[in-house]
Amino acid sequence: MIAFVIVTIVVAVLYGLLLEGIHRKLRARLQWRRGPPIIQPFIDVIKLMGKEVMYPEGTSFLFLAAPLMALALVLLAATLIPLGSLHPLSFSGDLLVVLFLLSAPPIFLLIGGAASQSPYGQVGASRLLQQLIAFETPFFASTLVPAILRQSFDLSSIYATTSLCLSWLLPLLIAATAYYLAAIAKLLQTPFSAPLAEGEILEGPLTEYSGFPLALFKVAHAVELYAVAALFNVLFVPLCPEPVLYCAIASGLVPLLFTIGVTLLEVLTARLRPDQTASWLVKWAWSLALLALMLSIILRFSS
Repeated sequence: MIAFVIVTIVVAVLYGLLLEGIHRKLRARLQWRRGPPIIQPFIDVIKLMGKEVMYPEGTSFLFLAAPLMALALVLLAATLIPLGSLHPLSFSGDLLVVLFLLSAPPIFLLIGGAASQSPYGQVGASRLLQQLIAFETPFFASTLVPAILRQSFDLSSIYATTSLCLSWLLPLLIAATAYYLAAIAKLLQTPFSAPLAEGEILEGPLTEYSGFPLALFKVAHAVELYAVAALFNVLFVPLCPEPVLYCAIASGLVPLLFTIGVTLLEVLTARLRPDQTASWLVKWAWSLALLALMLSIILRFSS
């Protein structure tokens, strides 16, 4: 079990940073730019770890604790998500625990920005708070759909379900779309990147971060990208857990395809204003998630 935790943490960090590099490179190519090398996130993290840590006077301990807590909790979430057919940490209700842990990165980013004593950080934190409920609600609701249809909140049981009724396809497809939209907002990617808007508020909550704490936030974001994509694989990509090699390949391929999808939407859209973000998510992500949730409940109780 200890070996699995170590392997999962290594995979989550390395593959998360790789996905971040692919995201940046693909975005640049689609915008007719050369872009940074795929390994640039690794280089950035290594360089930041060697930089001097500077922070404004008067900041509380929350400013330095926030990135550490964000990384620790999102890594814990990654260890609870099945890695291929391996899931020794599985337990009843682990889906709900994973959802709780995945809410940590944006919350601690908000806390760090609010504790930074910087007007940019506080504006970014205010924007993030404004859209937090707007993306967490459909993200949570969309994950309940496969759990209701498969009558389990155990991720390993959901992943191992090989029988897929044709009547499930519509609610699962709608829920997957809602999950995708909410995940993009959760990852603060365009068009939902107002809390980090570099050209307006200098990356908002991250403005005053430097050195090792900033590196922790960068790694936490990369692990969050991996964990959100891996959870999508478990919930919405019906695969037989055998053979193990096929399952392992799919577990790596689906997060890659999910990242490509996030990148495409980012390139094709412009950043929404803070007041537009919440209304847009309520209009589309909430509606789709609630529709899928109602359909799944009807199908389950009618069967």
